Amino acid sequence: RWNIADTYIVENDTASALATLEPLTAYPALRRQTLTQQADLLRADKQYDRAIVLYTQVIAAAGTPVKADWGVFYARAICYESLKAWDKAEADLKTALQLSPNQPEVLNYLGYAWADKGQQLDQAYASIVRAHSQTPDDPYVTDSAGWVLYQLGYFDKAVTLLEQAVQQLPADPTINDHLGDAYWQVGREHEARFQWERALKTGDELDSEAVARIKDKLKDGLAKKQARTSPLPEVTTD
Repeated sequence: RWNIADTYIVENDTASALATLEPLTAYPALRRQTLTQQADLLRADKQYDRAIVLYTQVIAAAGTPVKADWGVFYARAICYESLKAWDKAEADLKTALQLSPNQPEVLNYLGYAWADKGQQLDQAYASIVRAHSQTPDDPYVTDSAGWVLYQLGYFDKAVTLLEQAVQQLPADPTINDHLGDAYWQVGREHEARFQWERALKTGDELDSEAVARIKDKLKDGLAKKQARTSPLPEVTTD
């Protein structure tokens, strides 16, 4: 059944893959693995509500969570965040880090979410620095590092990292958008508009709010912010 389900997954037939796996949930030795795979399929298919139900069943059945359970809490957090239930997502991400403190995926996800919301920026910076120290070649983590520096007001440093992120992943609309914002704050306005236009051209994945926000920036620019000159806080990456 696993092989059959894999075939359906390759064909993007989520319903058939789920149905193929369902009988395996009747076997106690296979139930956790099967429920988790079904939940992962639903998450990939953006059926977040249904995925949360299954992840919650996995968590409940495990009893007291152990280190290996961090991934289930992380996956459920992604679903909650996608449904704009940030308080629940944040709680799951913190639990995942309590179970396994140095997971770069979780450190980056939590830190970026805080930075993007303009919340707990010092904690966001520390979290992202720890992730970036482990995965310096990951463009999404490099983007997070640049974006949290932007939010903190270190615009020159933000430009350096966001340029690296764009080099690592040139066609990502969010990274190009972030670099445009950073360019604007350091007075490179022509380059900022180029990056915003590039974000729109590569932005099939952008939602309507993001598209409207970028179009507004192309029209009116951004309000200038005061740059910070104080030293960055030290972060232990061990």
